[in-house]
Amino acid sequence: MFARIGTWQGSPADLERWIVRGREQVKPAIRQDPGLTAVYWLVDRDAGKGLIVTLWESREAMAASEQARAARQAATSTATGAAVTTDRFALERVDPGDDEGRALVGRFVGASLAVADVELAYRQPRDRGVEFPGPPERQAWSGLLAHFRDPDGNVITLVGPAP
Repeated sequence: MFARIGTWQGSPADLERWIVRGREQVKPAIRQDPGLTAVYWLVDRDAGKGLIVTLWESREAMAASEQARAARQAATSTATGAAVTTDRFALERVDPGDDEGRALVGRFVGASLAVADVELAYRQPRDRGVEFPGPPERQAWSGLLAHFRDPDGNVITLVGPAP
């Protein structure tokens, strides 16, 4: 599996325009890209920053979508005023010889996001209707974790230092 991450940076007004354009124009268009397995939009309103994370079934599928991505990205940058960078990653698979790792395959599907303030990153989406099974929990290693599920049922974990 392969991932592409677009990072958007601009003023709070730029970011709000990016969010609206993402909902109204980018989301319907990107769903047409063959080989796309998931899309996540992440927003840090205080920093004026947004991420779009796309997951692809193969390197070829991701590469085939580059022309459409470049056109969408250029149009959105022009319309919103936000600056953008794009990075590409391969998701590493568990080594077949790793018995412990193999035992975990299929048991957990999700992503962890490192945040500076877990309490704030928990409150903002919760106040907008995102359901969390509970409040952030302090861990033995002195950090905080909060979990929620995306619309597809994948677990998203917010990870950060305890106050």
